[in-house]
Amino acid sequence: MESLPTTIPPGVEERAAWLVKAGGLDKAIRDGSFSATVALPLAEALVLGLMRQGVTKYLAIFGHGST
Repeated sequence: MESLPTTIPPGVEERAAWLVKAGGLDKAIRDGSFSATVALPLAEALVLGLMRQGVTKYLAIFGHGST
């Protein structure tokens, strides 16, 4: 089994692939992968927070600064 990199990748697509390899968001958190502060775009952090709460459907409202 291939081991995960010790740092979280900088790109959105790379982070998504990294999370899949980690076994998902909850497992990555349990394993301590997010023990240090992680800098993410607000939209990505919001989606990860919603995933953590079990939200699978949400409505996005695009406005100033989001388009």
